[in-house]
Amino acid sequence: MSDQILLWEQERQRLQGSLAGYLYQHIPSETHFAALREHAAGLGGLLWADSSKRAIVVRQAVQPAMKAFYARFREGEPDIL
Repeated sequence: MSDQILLWEQERQRLQGSLAGYLYQHIPSETHFAALREHAAGLGGLLWADSSKRAIVVRQAVQPAMKAFYARFREGEPDIL
């Protein structure tokens, strides 16, 4: 019984370290993926990226900046390209 309690406590402590984030997936091209990944990294908000799936996870705190950046990027603003 004490082993089970120890395992539950270890699992509880592991999950307390998780962070809230936003998943970007179905990114249409490698160019878009690279731009989003680099921008998130520059903001200090990149949590995870997978180029084969073209998916990234960013910290919740940088979501508004990422959303604005991607909207400008898709419109082709010269200061981003």
